[in-house]
Amino acid sequence: MDKHTHTSAETPHTHPNIHTGVYGAIAGALIISLLGTYLIVQNQQVEQVGGRENYKLYQKMVQNPKYGENIKGNLEAQIAQMEGKAGDTAPSDNSDQPAAEPKSSGTLEKSDITALTKDAYVKGSATADILWVEYSDLECPFCKRLHDSGAIQNMEKKYGNKLALVFKHYPLPFHTTALPAAEAAECVGEAGGSVKYYAFIDGVYAKGTPSQDIIDGVVKDIGLDAAKIKACADSKKFASKITAQQSEGSSKFAINGTPGNVLINTKTGKYTVVSGAQPEANFAAAIESLLK
Repeated sequence: MDKHTHTSAETPHTHPNIHTGVYGAIAGALIISLLGTYLIVQNQQVEQVGGRENYKLYQKMVQNPKYGENIKGNLEAQIAQMEGKAGDTAPSDNSDQPAAEPKSSGTLEKSDITALTKDAYVKGSATADILWVEYSDLECPFCKRLHDSGAIQNMEKKYGNKLALVFKHYPLPFHTTALPAAEAAECVGEAGGSVKYYAFIDGVYAKGTPSQDIIDGVVKDIGLDAAKIKACADSKKFASKITAQQSEGSSKFAINGTPGNVLINTKTGKYTVVSGAQPEANFAAAIESLLK
């Protein structure tokens, strides 16, 4: 973290070009403090958005040093854009984009990879060389950005049967519609299988914040009974499955925000975590590295 020390004769007003990192760090710390305090006092609301397990997961996420680093980085990027130091569109030449910067990497046993796909909806070939596990939140604007960008679809086209996808739930406790949407998604999967499950995911991200009206509309669009899906979701029958997926992402891959993308070579077991809605080129770079 950059530091700036004022002498007794200095005031903030005498330094209009003070390093934006200081502002980012202060603002990041303030946001973390405010969010932590808010969650501590809002006990009843905590229960409404996933209960104690989600609250504990979020506590871990906020307390993780990388969480503050991510907020600081995002704030500095926003300030740079406002000051005209960075564009808000990706360069047309993908070679100019930064390489993927994984938050973590490692190697899994075959049994670990099998466990990841057990009781999950897999999109793509069962023998794919690369498995992309996305831990995501159906209300998260960054998750929506990733899906809207076309990066996932383009990777599917580029790698074909070499790439398979698994969408797992990581509903953040401050997104009040995320958990009901995750429960609805599981009910859709139970009723219509993998094809309907991913059609629902795509439909929700296309339409925006998953209010009940949005959920019902997407369910109808994909040809299922909205009333039956709602009754299933209201029963909370998949609550433990969703919590288990969150715990898996946090404990196995140190996921502490969404979207958390884990790219795995199913043959070697090597994996790379690519955090956030990164440019398409970063995912391609991570995949290419794993295939070497």
